[in-house]
Amino acid sequence: MHDHHIREEASKEELIAMLEYMSVHNSSHSAQLTELGQKLKELGFGDLASTIEDAVGKYSEGNAILDNAVKSLKIKADEGIG
Repeated sequence: MHDHHIREEASKEELIAMLEYMSVHNSSHSAQLTELGQKLKELGFGDLASTIEDAVGKYSEGNAILDNAVKSLKIKADEGIG
């Protein structure tokens, strides 16, 4: 398991960078999960592969939300808000 620490005194720029990193990082996990699901399907575990596919869909939804949060934070930072 891995951990990503956010410093208490993190700046807006650091938070934006961390959110961007997490989105890319999560996307790589989605790709790995998709591959695992395909392997499960090949081994005859189609029901489990479907469960993994559902999880990947939720990861994708979450990443889209993170991406929107990053865009909003960048706009607010550019406008001097916060």
